[in-house]
Amino acid sequence: MAKKSKKTNLNFILLIVSAVLGVLATAMIFFPAFVGQAFVDLTISGSSDKLSFTGLQASFGFTEVTRFSESITYTNEILTTNFFSLMSFFMPLIAVVFLVLFRDNKIVNYICAGALISAGIFAFVSLNTFSGSIVDEIYKAYYDFKLGAGSVLCGIFSISSGLVALAKIVITNK
Repeated sequence: MAKKSKKTNLNFILLIVSAVLGVLATAMIFFPAFVGQAFVDLTISGSSDKLSFTGLQASFGFTEVTRFSESITYTNEILTTNFFSLMSFFMPLIAVVFLVLFRDNKIVNYICAGALISAGIFAFVSLNTFSGSIVDEIYKAYYDFKLGAGSVLCGIFSISSGLVALAKIVITNK
């Protein structure tokens, strides 16, 4: 009887750890996802040497609006919606919800673990699908973009959450 109680406690602890890591992965949407360093010194022209976009901007797109007067505005689409970035930040949250709701269903747990691991992989490859009208033309010509802390931590937390979810299935058989 005590052995079953230990398995139930371990199952609950692994579920909580996996859920917390998945929620942390989603919270990384507020941190810089892509960071660019200028190839040349741009301080002469008034531009910054460093440029970064948060996970929200990278996922949903980013439009800059410049108002010259009350009747004249200039709208410039900087980034377009990035599917891989969107999936890397929101798939962990969706998987955690299903992991908690269907914690005793083995098939759903396997699917959620796979979704968490694939969300982590999406976080690491989202830079390759990083695009936008201005980014393609100007920013990629002047800036060397790399993954920011938000994307890296999202990938690490998602993969860790998926591995803990797999460990929960294998160790406790639930």
